Amino acid sequence: MGHGIGSHLHAAFVQFLRDTSLSTGVLEAWERNNRAQTFYARHGWKPDGHHRPEPAPKT
Repeated sequence: MGHGIGSHLHAAFVQFLRDTSLSTGVLEAWERNNRAQTFYARHGWKPDGHHRPEPAPKT
């Protein structure tokens, strides 16, 4: 599976939010990236309903 890099980056982002007294943050994961969606949900993030076009899949 992974190497824990995502968890380290996530922890650094959350710490940044705390250090700068920001109460919210925004993360973006493409809709078809189920692994990222699951990772962020596991860490308590929830979709905000905003959608942006994804790049076309490589063929």
